[in-house]
Amino acid sequence: MIDENTKGIFIEAARFDYAAIRRTSIRLNLITEAAQRFSKGIERLAMKKAVDRSVQLLTELADASGFEETVVAGDPGYEPIRVTETLAHCNELLGTSFSMDQVEDVLTRLDFKPEIDGDTVVSNIPSYRIDIERPADIDEEIIRLIGFDSLPTTLMYMETTSGKLTPAQNLRRLTRQTMTGLGLHEIVTYSLVGQDYIDKAFMAPGEPVALAMPMSEARKYMRTSLINSVLDCVRYNEAHSNEGNNFFEISKVYSKDHEEERLAIVLDSPLQSDALHKYSIEADFYAMKGILLEYLAKCGYRASRVHVKENKTDTDHFHPYRSAELYVDKTLLGVFGEIHPAFGAEYDLKRVVYAELFMEPLTQMKASKVKFTELDKFPAVSRDIAVVVDTAVTAQQLTDTIRKAGKKIVRSMDIFDVYEGEHVAEGKKSVALHILYQANDHTLKDEEITEAHEAIVAALKKQVNAELRG
Repeated sequence: MIDENTKGIFIEAARFDYAAIRRTSIRLNLITEAAQRFSKGIERLAMKKAVDRSVQLLTELADASGFEETVVAGDPGYEPIRVTETLAHCNELLGTSFSMDQVEDVLTRLDFKPEIDGDTVVSNIPSYRIDIERPADIDEEIIRLIGFDSLPTTLMYMETTSGKLTPAQNLRRLTRQTMTGLGLHEIVTYSLVGQDYIDKAFMAPGEPVALAMPMSEARKYMRTSLINSVLDCVRYNEAHSNEGNNFFEISKVYSKDHEEERLAIVLDSPLQSDALHKYSIEADFYAMKGILLEYLAKCGYRASRVHVKENKTDTDHFHPYRSAELYVDKTLLGVFGEIHPAFGAEYDLKRVVYAELFMEPLTQMKASKVKFTELDKFPAVSRDIAVVVDTAVTAQQLTDTIRKAGKKIVRSMDIFDVYEGEHVAEGKKSVALHILYQANDHTLKDEEITEAHEAIVAALKKQVNAELRG
């Protein structure tokens, strides 16, 4: 475009945003030489250097004159980069023993204009070296120019550690072993849920996390509880006529500032069933309680530390009179029991027993070691007792009172009858218990058993206002 009639020349030099160029090039599938060059980034002073060089060449080779002032649009945003490094850190990182003279020679050849101050060297990075930002980049240039052959051969230094599972991993493994041993099947359900599952969450840990680009409205949030996903799995299996729908799931729930691991257990079918011998363990509140007590015993929490209390936490998801809270010491682990009929009807389920526990407290509390105890060598003596108590008195209160008053010779106790009606005052109930006495180191005498039995009767009268039934 330039010939003998050209009077003036307009020179333009531009720099483009490399990220925008890369995105546009990919979106349009237009891979040009300019796109490849700009998408990798160029130095911020490249435009000024290009214009100055063009002016120089026009002056020297084309006898040009009358140059106007250069106009700059925008701010190149360039600030000189100075990187500080020490010789000690350089040698430690590279595993070398370079001298300061060697380092200074390399940096001088790279036009880094090194400033030496004792063990410290400050490099003034040229604008065209856009890859130099930190001390490690300086060390890389030093070893690149001196040569990788100068690196000494050394053996790796690694601290000896014992390979073992974390407490959380141990708990997950123990949970799976225990639950499968009790006849439950593990399930894995989807972590992404819709708004309705968020609204019906059980003890949500906080505000839900919403995905920026969800696949659909049904997969918009990270779930805040497991109950909806697990019950949905039971509904699916019932709809396909699958039997044995006793499941458990170990999974995390999420909020914007917290995540926690939970254990969900659901019983929808008998745990065991034998039609020939007319034997069956039904899926009810007590079956779930037995599973949870066995699980906590495996984790190292004795029955004396486990407490079952009235459910005051959640009566929207759980039946208010057929559910309970589960505690270890004073720490709430979760809620278990029958699903509320109204809530179960939303999943076309009639009578389902469910539990959802927090697993983190089990890794933080101090558990007892599970130890082997040899079989008892000395005979046991059993005695029955029937007491009349208020209907509000729970079985847990009775057993805890007997255990504390039993002077360490009460081996076990079972409630075998509860009666309300004729010959029992209104607001009262008769509870019959079978108590087993046994010692580890000697045969019990009648005096010891009588003393313990009388102490139990006195404690029951004092603690729960119990009266012996005649």
